[in-house]
Amino acid sequence: VRRLLFIGVGCQVQALRAIEADLGLEKLYVLGTNCVDNPRSSEALQRFLRSASETPETAVGFEFVQDNRIHVKHADGRYERIPVFSLREPHTCSGVIAKSCYSCFDYTNALTDLTVGYMAAPWEGGRMTEHSQYCVVRNERGREMVDLLVGAGALELGDAAPDGGGLPREGLIAGVLRPELDLAF
Repeated sequence: VRRLLFIGVGCQVQALRAIEADLGLEKLYVLGTNCVDNPRSSEALQRFLRSASETPETAVGFEFVQDNRIHVKHADGRYERIPVFSLREPHTCSGVIAKSCYSCFDYTNALTDLTVGYMAAPWEGGRMTEHSQYCVVRNERGREMVDLLVGAGALELGDAAPDGGGLPREGLIAGVLRPELDLAF
């Protein structure tokens, strides 16, 4: 392996950067996300889905979304939207998130080349796969990734603050990333 695209959350990226010099890679691209909705075990995930979903056996993923609901995606493509405060058994959330995550030291994933996510992005309704995300371009490799995605039609860029509000920040952009990527860096 001469070139590698690594995708991870903050603690994983921190560990990767600690050994990066020893990997002998020609080029390393690091794409990061915020660490949310990452169950610590399959048992905890199943227990959580049994509590939250009407049909947990067909659930293929979930997201805690800005509309204060859990969006559960099912195998048939439909989304079930459950208000967070109406979980039938709220105690089943216990154990879903590892205790070490409660003291996260890099939630923003600051050591990536490019960070993407939806936290603090305006809620537009609809499915998360069609919803605007934010992108933080942290360096030239991050810019290279964005340029490749835009050139391939896999990323549509928008304004960081389309309503004119918010604090403009260099490198912060909004966009919709297409999930069906087949790109080579």
